[in-house]
Amino acid sequence: MRVHTSKLRHMGIAVAVLAVVAPISLLGPGNASASPVAPTAATTRSSTPKLGSCKSSITLCALKVLAPAGGTEGVFLKQVGGSVLASRNPSYPFEPASSIKPVIALYALTKVMGGALAMTTPIPKISTAGGPDDCPPATIVGTEQVGTALQQMLQVSDNNRTRELMQYFGVSALNAFVTSLGMTNTHFQTSLLTPGFNVIGCDSYPGSALPTTVDGNTMSLSDLGILWSRIAALPAPYSSAFYALAAGREMSNSMGYDFTGIWPGVVKLVRAVAPTSLSSAQVNSFIDRAQVSVKGGSYEWHICQSGAKCERAWASFAFVAYVPWCARASLKQTEYVGSDFVSASDTAYASTPVAFNVTGPAITALLRSPVISAMKNWKNCAPKQLPVLDVHGSTMRSSRTVGVGATLATIADTESSDNAADMVGTISWGDGTRSVATISGGRGTFQVHGWHSFATGGVHTLTIIVKSEPTGASTLGYTRLEVA
Repeated sequence: MRVHTSKLRHMGIAVAVLAVVAPISLLGPGNASASPVAPTAATTRSSTPKLGSCKSSITLCALKVLAPAGGTEGVFLKQVGGSVLASRNPSYPFEPASSIKPVIALYALTKVMGGALAMTTPIPKISTAGGPDDCPPATIVGTEQVGTALQQMLQVSDNNRTRELMQYFGVSALNAFVTSLGMTNTHFQTSLLTPGFNVIGCDSYPGSALPTTVDGNTMSLSDLGILWSRIAALPAPYSSAFYALAAGREMSNSMGYDFTGIWPGVVKLVRAVAPTSLSSAQVNSFIDRAQVSVKGGSYEWHICQSGAKCERAWASFAFVAYVPWCARASLKQTEYVGSDFVSASDTAYASTPVAFNVTGPAITALLRSPVISAMKNWKNCAPKQLPVLDVHGSTMRSSRTVGVGATLATIADTESSDNAADMVGTISWGDGTRSVATISGGRGTFQVHGWHSFATGGVHTLTIIVKSEPTGASTLGYTRLEVA
């Protein structure tokens, strides 16, 4: 990077991680590259929460974490179906970078629910030679499934997949979609140049000074609240499909790490604030019943490498969190949607801008009070014995394309407090490929879903393995699939 020359750095932060393990392809045959790459120094942000006590409101506690970045800051937390618990600058239109990408994913799932699209639908693939953080080229290199592109866009914030999805759906359709949702401050910036919109990850307004915007897209915290509430309200199995595609706990379960670092931050928070009366096993059972799905985004622009104000940064996160709690001996769950942003943070040049380092911990600060309240009576709901899981397969007929709406097997669970987020499963499709299962349901009965394209017809025996994360109970079952 040359001193005194404007330079853009994009660090997409994906919608919530531990050690890296060998990934499992989520999307069937011929998609080995579909698994997210392990995080690198260029694409991962620390989300270690600042766990010092804060006796102020949730809003002020989160803003205190954001304060070192300067610029314009905002925070938002709302109980789904309930009241707003924290809010600062909720309507401020900020530069979202990759935080706008879940709009595309929700639009796609809406099309899948309506039957106009399938997760296995092939779309033109943009070259990924420059890596997920690059300014995407226009080069088409064959096709890939919609589900592959969505997974890469959400989990590792791949800009190439974002461009190909935006080109496939059309920016006018996406802007009309956000309008229909009532997201009045959200807009994908159009352009007279090809491909008709400002490409995320590219410098759309080059110049020598610190810019007021990078790609011209806008979003607000109140709009993010609407968006993530709609994601949480998706019917089964589509909500589970979104979480399986996104970063957060589900990514940590299936891939062994969370690209964003938010989920490990929440785990650390729970351990730090847990009542001393809870045993380690009881604290773990709370963690196992919590769920976070998250997406973030950031840009950094610098014009020098020495001086007080050499760089300008934008960073944001948004999430939906499911926090368990106990009413006497009855397990309950409360959903929260929340977000934060730092806009135009002008600081001295750093390898990792200040704004990038504070937005993750501020999300943890937003969840601190709900988690403390939820854990007060948790001892009454912690599991006391190992439940039994049983997968019931069946004989089914299918075309060569299996859609996410199909129920491939059912699960009986004697632990009625388990929820779909507690279940981790894989499907071996009988043709040498396997993928992560999407699981929906609750109250002791669950459904197993997945999407796949078979190269040929015939009879395939599906091997389905499911485990309950909170209890450790696991089971295996088979489904006979007659493919036409």
